Amino acid sequence: MISMKLGKLWHHQLLNFRNNENIDDINRCMNLGVSFTNRSISDELEGISFVITGSFNGISRSEIKKKLEMMGARVSSSISKNISFLVLGSSPGSKLNKAKDLNIPIIMEDQLGALLDGNLSL
Repeated sequence: MISMKLGKLWHHQLLNFRNNENIDDINRCMNLGVSFTNRSISDELEGISFVITGSFNGISRSEIKKKLEMMGARVSSSISKNISFLVLGSSPGSKLNKAKDLNIPIIMEDQLGALLDGNLSL
């Protein structure tokens, strides 16, 4: 419920930001040499939910979560029948056993790069 309210608030703020005065300010900045980076956010994982467990080489769980969410995924902290995939690092806890009991597909650490690059077929 909270995330829905935040989503509506964010949507309202975004619509308010897109007024002519703000667009003129952005154009003035760009004319003065300010450049903006384009952070594309996709929806390719929309409707897919993940739980992340274990430790990962070279990337933290919070970074994985952020990247998945930027791709439209929902990331949960607990396993349930509504979870689409478990992302599995080394030294997982009880989440692995619960995911197996619920027949939740597992994405191994060596598949993680392909997933985050959008190259893993789910």
